[in-house]
Amino acid sequence: MNKILICIALTLWVSQLQGQSVSSEVLSAAGGFYGQSGASLSVTAGETVIAFHSTDNHSLSAGFQQSYGALMRALLVSILLEGPFSSTEMQTILNDNDLLPLNQPFNGSPWFYGGSESVANFPATVVDWVLVELRDADAPQNADETTTLPGWPKALLLDEQGDILDLDGNPEQFANTAEDNLYIVIRHRNHLDVISNSPLVLSGNTYTYDFTDAITKAYGGALGYKQIASGVFGMVAGDSDADGEVSVLDFSTWASQFGGSGVYSKADNDMDGEVSVLDFSKWAINFGTGNPVSKPEEQIIYRSQVPDNK
Repeated sequence: MNKILICIALTLWVSQLQGQSVSSEVLSAAGGFYGQSGASLSVTAGETVIAFHSTDNHSLSAGFQQSYGALMRALLVSILLEGPFSSTEMQTILNDNDLLPLNQPFNGSPWFYGGSESVANFPATVVDWVLVELRDADAPQNADETTTLPGWPKALLLDEQGDILDLDGNPEQFANTAEDNLYIVIRHRNHLDVISNSPLVLSGNTYTYDFTDAITKAYGGALGYKQIASGVFGMVAGDSDADGEVSVLDFSTWASQFGGSGVYSKADNDMDGEVSVLDFSKWAINFGTGNPVSKPEEQIIYRSQVPDNK
């Protein structure tokens, strides 16, 4: 009762001071934002009754105020790597043999990513690390590096089915601050980077995108993406120097590391822990015209189509 009397007294004082009439409304328990000319009120859920009185330049309210931040969303995105793909899913040989690094591997050239992501151990289904960006743009061709959302890129995990997961093996959660459409960029150590050709689809609190069911799911299509099995599409293997194209330079990287065993190497195109002739074969399938030894001139077949790709 005392609080009500104080509220009424203050309201009358404001009214007399301004010489203006006072309007009143009662807001039921909920969270929300309420605005009038010259005044606004943000409320949390849980107040039983909130009284709101205002003139053109003053307002009097009861209850706690809370500003609204960005909504948290889940990211459910699927993509496949050509190198370790076999029949219906990707192999986890690097993980099985404890060759995956516990710290994210993108701190060196050409990424120079300074993130501190690390794990104590990997879920058994994890294939490798991937570097992921979310970009806010009106079209994929305009989603260059300047459109990357705050807090991105992030180093995340890729499992054998192609799902991108957080460090605990769950869909990544993020604060959605996009003003336009969301596009996703996915990078890997020895596969060509890709960006989604269409915006991510929001359903409930989850953004989804499946790169695996059409060549057109990646921006630029067959210029930087390919079919890896009947009706299945994935990232192009063989970019061993991670410069955004499959070229003679990747052959040189492979040749310099040929024979390596039990390694985590960018030259290991099939990701089995060995740098062998099998990796040469993965590169050769995607290499352009020209002989890497006698005729280094070439015509590139596959090149990353990510805008401002590094």
